[in-house]
Amino acid sequence: MNKPTSIENIASMCYNFCMPSVFDWLITRKKALVKRKGIKFSPVAKSIILAIIVLLVFLVLRYSGQIIHPFIWAIITSYIFAPLIYSLEAKTRIPRAFWIILVYIIIGIVIYWALSYAIPIANNEISDMIGNDTLKGESFLDHIEKIGTGNLLGFEIDYKNIVSMLRVWISSQVATFALPVFFGFMERLIMISAYFIITFYLLLDGEKYIRLFLLLFPAKYRRELTNVAGDINETLGAYIRGQVILILIMSLASWIILSTLKVHYSLVLCLATGVLEVVPIIGPIIATTLAALVAFYQSTVAWGLTNVTLTMVVIAAYFILRQIEDLIVIPNIVGKFVHVHPVVVLFALFIGASIGGVLGIFLALPVSALLKVLFNYFYPKLVG
Repeated sequence: MNKPTSIENIASMCYNFCMPSVFDWLITRKKALVKRKGIKFSPVAKSIILAIIVLLVFLVLRYSGQIIHPFIWAIITSYIFAPLIYSLEAKTRIPRAFWIILVYIIIGIVIYWALSYAIPIANNEISDMIGNDTLKGESFLDHIEKIGTGNLLGFEIDYKNIVSMLRVWISSQVATFALPVFFGFMERLIMISAYFIITFYLLLDGEKYIRLFLLLFPAKYRRELTNVAGDINETLGAYIRGQVILILIMSLASWIILSTLKVHYSLVLCLATGVLEVVPIIGPIIATTLAALVAFYQSTVAWGLTNVTLTMVVIAAYFILRQIEDLIVIPNIVGKFVHVHPVVVLFALFIGASIGGVLGIFLALPVSALLKVLFNYFYPKLVG
């Protein structure tokens, strides 16, 4: 037997040795259970059991709380990176695990850059916008303490004494909250670790999970269910990847424009511009309004422009950017698979925000696209 001499063979041997798949065993076990003779359930009994299973799944999801969040974000991440990982594996014949680890390393570098560069700048800009004195060498409490005594609504207030008592109270609470803060940090650390592990296995064996799910259904229904699952996968993939790419493109493009025009708080404004892309119609209007207001009220203006002229230039630049997005970026990135009416999207966003907050807003768009696929499947069967 020839010894492996390439990185593909070595990596493949390591994968087969370290991470044996259980899918073949599950498939064999399912076939054995099907052939086993025993009590046969009537259609009514099957319906009742299925309803109980659905109810149990709903209750688990309903009361799982934050436990379900790593799984949701892992699914979203796998949809974003799966095409890249699969393409690299097909073109290079290097096992998928190698490319997943490489992507993790690149993401780690990006996160390190964000923590060391982008986030401090954004924090400074936000603090400057809200007038936080802590960045000027003086804390908010120091500023209040220097007032000494004053009159508030006819009452004499000793601000110095109040601040002193507040400092003592804060110091006494540190020990009380130290343990919850520690366990809160550990909980987040476990959630983040779970997120990366789940994402790794979804990228590694995502297709096998889908095939295993389809095996739960009778053979005569699998072909049709496979087609529906393919439509759902294609739609969700196009929507999630499209939205993420749109956010990145609009954030980068708006940052280049605002930085070139020397508009203050350009990093915060570009991040807001990208995130507001998920909200149709209203989002771009809000983003343009925010940038225009900053340009109009900022104290210094570059390039010899006036505040009014700079404001008009910013509005025109955002308008052109929006037209490029609608005519070029969206048709080529999101594709023809996703067409959800803006009113439906807004309705889904409001429902998502009321149910799941920020995560609900982000999931509202792919869920609305998923419901559209299911509606297109079930409607002909219901009226036919």
